[in-house]
Amino acid sequence: MKTSTGCIPCFLRQIKNYSKLLSYSKELENSLSNEIQAQLEIISFKLSPPEIANKLRQIILKHTTVLDPFFELKKESNTEVLAIYSKLKALLEFSSDKLLKSLELAIAGNIIDYGAKHDINLENEIKEILQRCDKYSLEDSQFFDYKGFYKDFAKAENILYIGDNCGEIVFDKLFIEEIIRQYPLKKVTFTVRAKPVINDATYEDAEAVGLADIVTVISSGCDTPGTVLKNASPEFLSKFKQADLIISKGQGNLESLSDCRDPRIYYLFVVKCDVVASHVKADKGTVVLTQYLERKND
Repeated sequence: MKTSTGCIPCFLRQIKNYSKLLSYSKELENSLSNEIQAQLEIISFKLSPPEIANKLRQIILKHTTVLDPFFELKKESNTEVLAIYSKLKALLEFSSDKLLKSLELAIAGNIIDYGAKHDINLENEIKEILQRCDKYSLEDSQFFDYKGFYKDFAKAENILYIGDNCGEIVFDKLFIEEIIRQYPLKKVTFTVRAKPVINDATYEDAEAVGLADIVTVISSGCDTPGTVLKNASPEFLSKFKQADLIISKGQGNLESLSDCRDPRIYYLFVVKCDVVASHVKADKGTVVLTQYLERKND
């Protein structure tokens, strides 16, 4: 997915988020805003939004020695979701299709995204998203293709699960636990970012929520808020090549992977911005479980 001018307000908003977390002065924030707007005039918009966001992030962080400005927010996100873990688990117990419900919860967790949406009421948002999922007709829904997903999932032996945000990875853990419980012979590999970027999960975060205790966790090798294959590690690329099914969580992974047009990839996310809404031809707030989005737009 190529960057559009509609991405610029989001880039500029991230300057404010970083500046606030790093206690930058208003003068420095304005200076950074001017520098970034100048860069946006010369950066190729053929790059994906995560690639451009990473270039701009380097401009912001050159004024600090803090490696992870979102550290406390990430920790809070993980803690907040772990605090309701038993409630989420209880939802599965009363479901007739526990795999589907755990998948819906994994998608609902994508609402935790400090790159796109900063202030949320977690339990209310989750409830609303699950209600949207329940309203979908599994036969007719254009954007929630559980039947197609399950058909490919059932055949898959090696599953590559590309993670996204802190907090959200607790929901991913629920989904993966259900996969392991029902299909113990399937091999699942979970992927995190190589370095801290916004609130995206790293290996340390996967350890903190217990995800690393139940599944193999590797780094993608990328320090972008998405998975850019040309920058990925040999280990990740090997797992990517071997996978029968690839689960891609979040808008950032959609933005960086959709152009590879790989039919093994299923995208799971909530549409949170106008640019992605236009790209997938869905309204903001749409709950997405779909394959090979580029082909569907052609």
